[in-house]
Amino acid sequence: MNLPSIKLDVDIMNFSLEQFAEKFNSFDMIHCSLPLDMLIKMPNISSLIPKGFIFIWVEKGEIQIGYHWLNRIGFDVIDQIMWIKTNEMVNEVKYDENTDDEIFPNCRSTCLVGYKCSASQRTEYCTKISNNIIFSPDRPASIEKPDEIYEIGDLMMPGAKKL
Repeated sequence: MNLPSIKLDVDIMNFSLEQFAEKFNSFDMIHCSLPLDMLIKMPNISSLIPKGFIFIWVEKGEIQIGYHWLNRIGFDVIDQIMWIKTNEMVNEVKYDENTDDEIFPNCRSTCLVGYKCSASQRTEYCTKISNNIIFSPDRPASIEKPDEIYEIGDLMMPGAKKL
């Protein structure tokens, strides 16, 4: 059962997550495409998801901070999904020749997948539904993520309540 999408046009930093949780109850999965520094400042995001999955995006140098934050709000990191950003015109990996610290310095992002469920509860989901690398064109807005990440969520928990 696929639930209808709801578009929220709110200032997420001043939005009451508690009121949102009361109105919509809780979610099975949350995809967060906000920058990590903004997510960390959000109070009580874990109140929206008492058990289930959270997907957060981190950039180079933020992976350990992402792990620490997810653990602090009650999630265990169970997977990492890498997004290799390709050039839309020729479908090749973008490469910055001016940087010599790594081969693909500005063309990847990492999605940390967190899972939370108490020992007395159970969350049903499908495993091994995708590989851990997404090759997809870069998006014009830095907050937009590849459609494949949402497809992975739909395959993991068909019919789940997602935000």
